[in-house]
Amino acid sequence: MGRAKTGRKIRCRVGHGGGSKYVNITGIAQADERAAEHVALHEAWMSVQDRQALTEARGQASSAQGTTDDNPDVTMDGPGGVEDGQWVDEEEGAEVIAIRDLLNWRYKGRHQDTRTWRNRVEQLQANWKAVFPQLVEGYLQWRYPRQSTSPPGPGNDDTDADAPDTPACDLSIQMWVFDVYTLVPEATISRPSINMSVAEALVRGGYLGTTPVNPSIAISLRSLELLRCLRLFKASYSMESYAKLLCYYYKIPYRRYYRALIADAFEVYLSVLQEVRRRLDVALGRDGPNWRVKNACPACSYKLNDEPELRWARMVCVDGNNSLKRIAGIGNRQQGDSRVFSRSGYYLPRELVEEYSNEVQSRGRTQTDDDDADAQPETVSPDAEGDPTDGGPEDEDIAICTQNWKAAQESKSMWGVFEETGVFASACRHGLVLWLVDMVRSGELAKYPLAMISKMLSTFDDGKILCHYDIGCSFEGTIRHSRLGPRWIATRSRCGPNAFHGYTHNAKCQIRNHPNVVEGTGLEDGETLERIFSASNGLASITRYASPYRRRMLIHEFFQQWDDEKYANLSTMIYNNYIQALDIIDINTLAVEEGMRSLKVGPAELASWYEEESSFMESLGKEQPWDTHAVVYVEKLNEWRLARARSASVMSEFMSSLPPDYTYTAPGSEGIDYGQEASRTRKLETKRRYAEDRERSLSVQLADMEVKMGIERRWDVTDREYVEMMQYIDERRFHQALNNLQRLVVQRLFELHKLNLSQTGYRLRTHMAKSLQTRCKAIQNALKAYNTAAQALKPPRPQLDWTTVSNYNFIEEFALLQDTRDGEDVRRKPWAQPLAREVMKQAKRIERAREEVVRCNVEARRLYTHVLDEDALFTRVLQELQRKDDALYGAVEDFCTRRRHINNQHLSRLQQLSKVKGFNGNVTRGVRLGSVLAGLSDGSPGVPASSTPPPLMSALPAELAAGEDEQAFDEEDDGVEQVVGAYVEYVSNLSR
Repeated sequence: MGRAKTGRKIRCRVGHGGGSKYVNITGIAQADERAAEHVALHEAWMSVQDRQALTEARGQASSAQGTTDDNPDVTMDGPGGVEDGQWVDEEEGAEVIAIRDLLNWRYKGRHQDTRTWRNRVEQLQANWKAVFPQLVEGYLQWRYPRQSTSPPGPGNDDTDADAPDTPACDLSIQMWVFDVYTLVPEATISRPSINMSVAEALVRGGYLGTTPVNPSIAISLRSLELLRCLRLFKASYSMESYAKLLCYYYKIPYRRYYRALIADAFEVYLSVLQEVRRRLDVALGRDGPNWRVKNACPACSYKLNDEPELRWARMVCVDGNNSLKRIAGIGNRQQGDSRVFSRSGYYLPRELVEEYSNEVQSRGRTQTDDDDADAQPETVSPDAEGDPTDGGPEDEDIAICTQNWKAAQESKSMWGVFEETGVFASACRHGLVLWLVDMVRSGELAKYPLAMISKMLSTFDDGKILCHYDIGCSFEGTIRHSRLGPRWIATRSRCGPNAFHGYTHNAKCQIRNHPNVVEGTGLEDGETLERIFSASNGLASITRYASPYRRRMLIHEFFQQWDDEKYANLSTMIYNNYIQALDIIDINTLAVEEGMRSLKVGPAELASWYEEESSFMESLGKEQPWDTHAVVYVEKLNEWRLARARSASVMSEFMSSLPPDYTYTAPGSEGIDYGQEASRTRKLETKRRYAEDRERSLSVQLADMEVKMGIERRWDVTDREYVEMMQYIDERRFHQALNNLQRLVVQRLFELHKLNLSQTGYRLRTHMAKSLQTRCKAIQNALKAYNTAAQALKPPRPQLDWTTVSNYNFIEEFALLQDTRDGEDVRRKPWAQPLAREVMKQAKRIERAREEVVRCNVEARRLYTHVLDEDALFTRVLQELQRKDDALYGAVEDFCTRRRHINNQHLSRLQQLSKVKGFNGNVTRGVRLGSVLAGLSDGSPGVPASSTPPPLMSALPAELAAGEDEQAFDEEDDGVEQVVGAYVEYVSNLSR
């Protein structure tokens, strides 16, 4: 190809349209140099495999184009070789080659992204997953730096020994950042190796990018840790609030874009921490199946060889909460984030729950006389799943308990709005959560507690489980009639109501199942989950619209922190329960002895009174019912007598309207207005005719009943049968008025209980307060109806007033008021006297307090032994990790340091307990039941058992060593203040 000299200046048009510009050859060379540097920098960020593939692709391209130079004698001077605007000899077509090399041309139009949001989320998570192990290692290196070893990373692997030399360019990363501590808008993060990804380099530098590949903004790990800590102790603290806080500090306007960036980065940060926690559990040997449930609460699970046997090996509670709902998607629209959070040990597998989905069929709610007559009857599909009360036999004794519980549940009409309608949880008596289950598009179905019971039976080998549940009396029958029944009975387990809800149950149920009368219960009220839900309700505002993955992650984080706090409170709870039990024994024993002297009875009489009370409750309501036909006959008879009296009165009024000088006058006679006379008597005639027809109709009905019932003579008001039936009708009206009063008081208690829940919205609380005002007016009206019915009895029943009805203890008196047999007032019996009943109640309370002392003695020694065994385990594991120079050493040391501070508090509190007057326990180190060797307490090799406690920490605050007396503080916790505030608001609204 020949040379051609041209006499023109080479100019290239870059771009197109109005924004194009012309550059000369010098500008082309300079731009080419800058492009080469840009390409070299990008190649430096690429992995070895990617650079090798790029080299091979370039080699193939060179082979296709040929390796010979078509113009060997043509040279292109670089920058400075020619002056700007100088004429040069160029080969024909050189302009095209220059433009191609400069621009590396590609289409610059707007790219149309055809991916769906789910595709983008899945791709993003795939990118995070590819670098996640490096993120964890980088976090450990940043959080717990080691001086003896070089930072771990792909650059130190032997496989990269033959990697090409790093280009002579700066690998540091300039990044816009958010850091609440420094408030710098931009940071430079060093990148020591070309083989290290940008995400890992950021984490090693103390930042986390918002995306795994080429992030534009990074957030400091310290800022994310601050957000995590804030949310540990204030569950309702939202991402938006934190984003606004950062914008306020940075003096920039808030944008929702920042909230999304922080939420995405925080999710990745939590995943890193959870992976570190998983590795920590593996290092401590706490990664076995169900390890957390079996060992997290040492007071429940750390059984010792020589401890006394307790009636109940495990005391747990189960209940559902509908605050942690999540809004369902619209129509068939699929969720963009389809991930499932499976790293939580709290959630039971959904497959286990669905095994019991058809175990119980719904029976629906029984319509009662007290129900609203205008309410639509509940229609239940034959295939509908039942609730926990539907599985047992239809027992009339617990029918009222079931009806009250069903009436307190929310309407099913709202469940279609939510995908998850709440959580069903279980916890031990010390407040540590066992398992969780999401309630999906349903209320408290039977499958949720049945799945919990199934997991308990398969996990707790020793059995003897006491399970508290709002409707535990009915649920006990459901368990026994399910496939779990044989195992449940064989393990001597039992289910019953908790203390607060137990007072709303039938008197027969309370006498058998209330915690105050169940042997071995101690002072446990079974309301642990109510306190847990009161705290977890703060999560509702931030999980309502979250994705399923993030919702579960946030719930997992909350309950993990909750368990840590409850573990730190174990010794305080044991101490407080011990003091409470001793106070009950000391104070109530004197009161019971004084009451027994006043009643002139002894322990034997009290025992017989308990038997009489039980017999009375069992027989209450079991009398033979009166003949319903006779009741109807008497009611018709009274109605007929009233109609006959009414007819005679109307006839007398009609006859008295005739004038004394009445004479018959034919129609049309002069001087007589027949129309006016007819109008005057038409109303009287209508009333007379209606009264006669009514009397005649009732007389016919009575005649038919008398024929069918064999009544030869119509009953008179003086007949014995009539008198007995009228007495029964009066009693029936009395019972109806009493039942209505009881129903309203129970509903008031349930509403008052809901008002007590913290984090309840203002509108909902205001609505409930107004509802309580209405309910109290209804109670006053029902009270008037009761007093009227009570006065009609022979002998009349005592009148009730508002002060008595509004008292919480009034619930216990309903059973005594219901007895009207044979005209005998049961409240005149010795055991039914107020003083006798109070003595009986306090005597039971003393029995439970003594049981609590025994259990606290056992739990105190378990906790003491666990603390010492755990400290020995920590020492051994830390020494092993330090010897291996393991990267996890710093994380384990951090965990052990925190735990040892808590354990020192336990030892201090237990030492304080051992000095309490009346303490009869044994706070010495024991040997855990089932240890591998006799000298091992926790089943782990190298943990010796010793009676001398080692020093857990060398230096502690003086107040811990001396034993902090928390009772010296008068201030109440925030939770207590919220409860008091709710009651104050309730009383204030009632007084308006």
